[in-house]
Amino acid sequence: MLNDEVKDFIKSEKIIAVIRADLKQELFFKAVHALFEGGIRCIEITMTTPGALTIIESLKKEWKGKDIIIG
Repeated sequence: MLNDEVKDFIKSEKIIAVIRADLKQELFFKAVHALFEGGIRCIEITMTTPGALTIIESLKKEWKGKDIIIG
């Protein structure tokens, strides 16, 4: 998505789930799946989460092409 598309998507969703936890990566995948199933499409992994960048990149690859923003 382009920057304007991202902004419009976030505005239309009106909610961002924020995850800040020290979990194994597989639990982040389960959490994001549960959020997606519950209708949440904007998800933030905070930088205070250990390994945040690696987790975000892995999640982005897993959810590529889906109607979801992860960052």
